[in-house]
Parts: sequence; C-alpha cells; structure tokens
Amino acid sequence: MLEFGPLWLVALAVPAFWYGPHWAGLTSALGLGGLLGSHGRMRRRLPVTLLAALMVGCCCVLVTSTTVALVIVAQVLLTLAVVAVSIPVMHQLHDAVPSTVRAGVASGVSTLTWLAFVPFALVIGFVSDRRGVGDAGWLFVAVAVASGILMIVVLPAAPGTPAAVPVEREPEPAFPADRFLPDDHPEWPGHWAVPPVPWEALGLDPGSHEALAEVRTAILEMPAELRRVIVLRDVQSRSPSETAQLTFREVRRR
Repeated sequence: MLEFGPLWLVALAVPAFWYGPHWAGLTSALGLGGLLGSHGRMRRRLPVTLLAALMVGCCCVLVTSTTVALVIVAQVLLTLAVVAVSIPVMHQLHDAVPSTVRAGVASGVSTLTWLAFVPFALVIGFVSDRRGVGDAGWLFVAVAVASGILMIVVLPAAPGTPAAVPVEREPEPAFPADRFLPDDHPEWPGHWAVPPVPWEALGLDPGSHEALAEVRTAILEMPAELRRVIVLRDVQSRSPSETAQLTFREVRRR
C-alpha cells in the first residue's frame, strides 16, 4: 500500500487534499498494526481468520469501489492487517529456528521477500497501465487469499489450558534436591538451603559489565527448560499463561 496506494488516488483524479489523510492513515496503520500484532491472541484461530477476511475484503473494495473515502479506509485497514499479522509470523519463524542461525534466517527471509516484490511490482505497473488499477487490484485479491489461507494454517495455536496438555515423560529435576530445605522445615520449607550470596560479597557491582557477563554465563549454563522460561518472560515479555502454554507445547513435541 505504501508503494501502490497512491495509484488509486491518481486514477480517481482526487484533489490534492486527500493525499494528506491518505498518507497519515497509512503511517498510523504501521504503529497500530504493530500494537495489535504484539497481542498474544493474534495466534488464535478466530482473530487470524478475521484478519484474513479483512485483508480479502479490503482488496475487493479496491477492485470495485470508486469512492475516495472508502478506498482510503480500505488501504489503511489492509496496511494495519498486514503489519499486525507480520509480527506473529516473525515470532513463529524465530521460535522455529535455533538462536545461532536466527538472524541469518530472518535476513534471508527479508531478502527473498524483496526479490519476490520486484516482479510483482512490475506486473502491477503493467496491468495498471494497460487495464487500470481496478483490474490490477485483482492481483492483490489473489495474494490476500493465498496469504489468508497460510495464516489460518500456520499461525493459530491449539486452544486449551496448558495443564490439560499431556506430558509423556516426567520432567527431570533442574537442581539437586539437597540444594533445598526439606518440606517439613519449620521456617522455610522448600526454600534454598544456602541463600544466594549478595553481589557485593562477590566483589561485583550489579550494574557493571562483569556482573552482566556473569548473568549471561549462568543463563547459558541453565537447563534448556529454565533458560526458555527466562527468554519468554524477560526477553520476549510474554505473559505467564502464554509462557506456560509455549513451554508445555515444547515438552509435548519432545
């Protein structure tokens, strides 16, 4: 829409006044779409299906409508929907590849996206020049339908309570049992047998680079299950319920 949206305004010969609200709406849709896409519910089937239907509907409006305001609203909503769905798509991609190659895979996907955009842009320009932007809009409809189907198949997480997910094997203890006080301890049952030592007692400033390096090393040495919880909660800012669901899903795959 950022590249081709103004073609509809040119074809409709609208006054220059409309270009301001049009561009402001598209720019706002980038931020609002990011806010919407960051919500955890964007991986559920109903919101994903509604977004897919919204994308197809907006593209159909671009094909059939000659009302300026309606065309602008359709373009803004289409931009918002595409941005909103791109965030969970990238989350799905990042979760599917090891962290050691994650940056390279993301760069490769971005490069392939732009390589695919070039011939699409040429076709859009050719059809718009020969048949008008209305007919060129059918290409957007086709892309929206294909994208919507992929969204519905790939994105939604299986509904249900994490506790209801069957675990085939009993998880191994993350730490030896003797590092904790017994459950019948009169004052601190189940707590650490030896409390953590303050940073100052180790000669480290909590805000120093040395302390940060110690924390990173400790996280890398943790069991994979515990390290994943830290990444989900403290790095990706996932909610406790979403963290539990993703963790149980990972255990189930194993």
